[in-house]
Amino acid sequence: CGVRYAAALNSGTDALILALRTLGITAGDEVITVSNSFVSSTSCIVCAGAKPVFVDVGEDYLMDPALIEKAITVRTKAILPVHWTGRPADMKAVMAIAKKHNLLVIEDCAQAVSAELDGQKVGSFGNAGCFSLHPLKTLNACGDGGVLTTNNKETYDKILALRDNGFYRRHECIYWSNNSRLDTIHAAMLLVKLDHLEDWTEARRANAHFYQKHLAGLSAVQVPVAEK
Repeated sequence: CGVRYAAALNSGTDALILALRTLGITAGDEVITVSNSFVSSTSCIVCAGAKPVFVDVGEDYLMDPALIEKAITVRTKAILPVHWTGRPADMKAVMAIAKKHNLLVIEDCAQAVSAELDGQKVGSFGNAGCFSLHPLKTLNACGDGGVLTTNNKETYDKILALRDNGFYRRHECIYWSNNSRLDTIHAAMLLVKLDHLEDWTEARRANAHFYQKHLAGLSAVQVPVAEK
């Protein structure tokens, strides 16, 4: 992803929850996101004790940046854009708004491993990127798995503790947390699969192109427009 740190976790859902916890999102805070994603994109906010605030999506099914500022209140602490079905959200616009209002950005990259925008990989724009390695994903473990990416050493170090019941050392617990580690056997499989990711991604693009081509003439069906 072009970032300094990546922490392996047991699921994309826990990656989102721990990202919010690590960045200080808590009860009374609001996080702006979208409602057309898998439930984890919203449940992670609730599990962190915060309130999800929804903005609508554009014709590309991604967060409409033009609607974000209208949703910002004094309680807003973060924006959680979703890179839906492999297509990156408009991160240039999202990051500009976040910088203007001093907001955190957590990228939901669950469906977008290896996707990029203007040559930059998803998971490298915000304060943290959260990936799923569920069996349905392009890069998948033999069961659930996840990854959190960041360029911040403090965020990375805290994630390492939070994923391991809050342990700093074997017998020194510094946070209340749960077990969110990725099993070693899954990690070993993923390291082998990583070499095939590019080919698998191209195969999925070819499948998508096939559907777009053969469904495009049906008036009752609206297909996503592929990025050029």
